[in-house]
Amino acid sequence: MSDNIHIKLPDGSDKEMPKGSTALDVAKSISPRLAEAAIAAKVSSNGAPAGEGARPTQAGLTQELIDLTRPLDKDTELRILTDKDPEALGVYRHSSAHLLAAAVLELFPETKLGHGPATESGFFYDFYRETPFTPEDLEKIEKKMQELVQQNLPYAREFLPRDEGLQRFKNEGDFMKCHFIEQFTRPDEKISIYKTGKFLDFCRGPHIPSTGKIKAFKLLNIAGAYWLGDEKNPQLQRIYGTSFFSKKDLDAYLHQIEEAKKRDHRVLGKQLDLFSIQELAGPGLIFWHPKGGIIRKEMEDWMRDQYLKRGYSLVYTPHVMRKQLWQTSGHEGYYSQNMFDVMELDDAEYRLKPMNCPGHILIYKDSL
Repeated sequence: MSDNIHIKLPDGSDKEMPKGSTALDVAKSISPRLAEAAIAAKVSSNGAPAGEGARPTQAGLTQELIDLTRPLDKDTELRILTDKDPEALGVYRHSSAHLLAAAVLELFPETKLGHGPATESGFFYDFYRETPFTPEDLEKIEKKMQELVQQNLPYAREFLPRDEGLQRFKNEGDFMKCHFIEQFTRPDEKISIYKTGKFLDFCRGPHIPSTGKIKAFKLLNIAGAYWLGDEKNPQLQRIYGTSFFSKKDLDAYLHQIEEAKKRDHRVLGKQLDLFSIQELAGPGLIFWHPKGGIIRKEMEDWMRDQYLKRGYSLVYTPHVMRKQLWQTSGHEGYYSQNMFDVMELDDAEYRLKPMNCPGHILIYKDSL
């Protein structure tokens, strides 16, 4: 049995490497420059998906993003990802979220951890901590993140028996990590753990090789989020941030955010005296002022004209209708908890309509 495996590269060439070699070993064999620029790797091979991000292809292969340090144990197609590859940015931002969590635990060790994914525009991490984070705390966390970058700490992966991993997180009081392990792993499987300095996380990866690869990042804001999206559960603190491969790209993004703030409809509405939002009435409810009223009328008139030009008909139905209609349509049985409360009027119970369809169906019924 051969101790070597064959690695097919994007240019069609084939490399023979010792079994157990890593993507980083392959990159080094190509050029030191590529090894230095490498962020992660993508493999395509036969067999069942091995990781959370694994995806089947039309050719019957399984594609998966992996750590540069993961051993390769079979023939595979391999692509080394650098900052030129869009997929690398997601890995980079996921690792940035871990960097954030590591910094938070260094400064606020009583904090309990939720999850921290990459997003389209950056990353976030959910934390449970009784004391609210402040803008000053964000500055301290950002500074600590920079210190951890300077230490060039590895994102080291290890596998633990499920029970051992669960016990470790239970001992730390990390109830959210325990939930994730119980929810997303089987009793007989080993779980994937990443260690960054003193920070341990239940995570399937992949990650960049070390914190020193993170060149430009910024923490943006703090928001609230209920654990598992249920308001009966503890409220978490979600710290949002973003990261880029260069300070130039980060600065451009931050400038874009500032420009967008200037064009915020809530700001423009007030500046131009178009509308207001009255706290006494409720959040998000728009009070159109005379100038805004004219703009709204012009838009509605244009829209109705377009409907008629394109062959649509105009109909109008009441906003409030008997509860019996919503029972017939099925809304009452399936969606009543998401509808406004029943109104007791003289002859029956009524509800505010959640949608137009049942009313339109009654119009069709009238012509049958």
